[in-house]
Amino acid sequence: MSETPEPSSPGDTDRWFTPGLMAITLAALVGRFMYLVRSKVDDTASIFQGDAFWYSTTAQNLAKGKLFLGAFTGHPTADHPPLTVVILAPASLLFRNSAYAQRVTMVLLGASTVAVIGLAARRLGGPRAGLIAAGVAAVAPTLWVSDVLIMSETPAALLIALILWAGIELADHQSRRLVLIVGLLCGLATLSRAETGLFLPFMVWPILALNRANNWQRRLQLAGLATAAMLAVIAPWTVLNLTRFQEPVILSNNDGVTLLGANCATTYHGSLTGGWVIQPCLTDLYTTIDDHKPPLTPEQRDAQQAAKLAKPPKKLCDDPFQKRLPCWDASKVSKLMRAAAITYITHHKADVAKVILARNGRVWGFYRWDQGVGAGVAEGRERWVSRWGFFQTWALLPVSAGGALVLRRRRVSLIPFAASVLIVVIVSSAFYGLVRFRLPYDVASCLLTGVALSAIFGSAENARRSLSQSPWTPQ
Repeated sequence: MSETPEPSSPGDTDRWFTPGLMAITLAALVGRFMYLVRSKVDDTASIFQGDAFWYSTTAQNLAKGKLFLGAFTGHPTADHPPLTVVILAPASLLFRNSAYAQRVTMVLLGASTVAVIGLAARRLGGPRAGLIAAGVAAVAPTLWVSDVLIMSETPAALLIALILWAGIELADHQSRRLVLIVGLLCGLATLSRAETGLFLPFMVWPILALNRANNWQRRLQLAGLATAAMLAVIAPWTVLNLTRFQEPVILSNNDGVTLLGANCATTYHGSLTGGWVIQPCLTDLYTTIDDHKPPLTPEQRDAQQAAKLAKPPKKLCDDPFQKRLPCWDASKVSKLMRAAAITYITHHKADVAKVILARNGRVWGFYRWDQGVGAGVAEGRERWVSRWGFFQTWALLPVSAGGALVLRRRRVSLIPFAASVLIVVIVSSAFYGLVRFRLPYDVASCLLTGVALSAIFGSAENARRSLSQSPWTPQ
């Protein structure tokens, strides 16, 4: 259990917290919208901005009543978890598939994240800490640059902020209602970015397990309640996918592409170590998919021959890389890629430690940060913004560490923040070095920075007050 921290600055600061937070949130909203207009990011079609194309077009299809169907094939798609698409669908419906309306939706969510961070930091360190944390979140380029893109980072950041706030509360008191809320939030976060579901085992379970005020039966009951709530949120999406694909799909079928693109000779040696590439990691397998298929049945052989003799010849599979039956869907291809990636890893165990180190170096900008900047440009982030994001991250690392020390002295639980960092390290180590994987820390850092700077200002204020009251002070 943690002690509830005393407000960092009573009186006027507390009185000005609500209008101050509203002003900071409004400034964050205006700033994000101004960047959306100035950057002209909407002038570039989403098809040239990586995953944004899938989110945008799938939301447009959903607005038309087409339940998660691919833009080109019209077949079921689960390249990513569904929450971002669901959030974007109303704008697509109301504004006739406008990508600009989708971006404005993200801007509104991004500004909401600033407000939630301010409220969470207030609970953590008092009103001054809340205002400082909100201010940091308002100007943090790693947050606002994503808020003009049609990507999952914006809803994920909002949910991470809510989870951290709930985690702070959970470390202080543990009611069934609060545990249920935390579990639901973890489920929603998982449906935005799959890795955020790790907050359940890395934050929720430890907080519940370490609460000595409850016996083990009570701890297990609460952990089970949180887990059940999370699974209940995820279940409809999983059940839908189990009926649509050839192989089981729990959250997405993108894991094969992710793993194989990060585990081949190009990403294990040379300047791209720890990164992710399409060629040759993925292209080499795509061109040999048919070689991995089982022998044709007599019926398939007849169908294939008939398709060749037809005038004009009929295309057997929608996937241009598949020239013969049976046609494999995305889940089947993902399974093949996942197996190929695991095979490569097992055959190159001696290189894994080096690659993991490079991956984590990329995420924090300590290794080939220039390539991290370039990857951001490819997704619609301006080069100067990505550079600024790295600079701010480096500058706030010691400040965030100072905030953690302040909380430690106040006997406030650090589990939510340790979980944020641990998730970043685990995901980066398991997949590849991508700045976007740092999102849990980027959100947590705003809270810790608010606590640290508030403590510094509070100490200076107390020292000044003590000096003014000293009998040795000249009058």
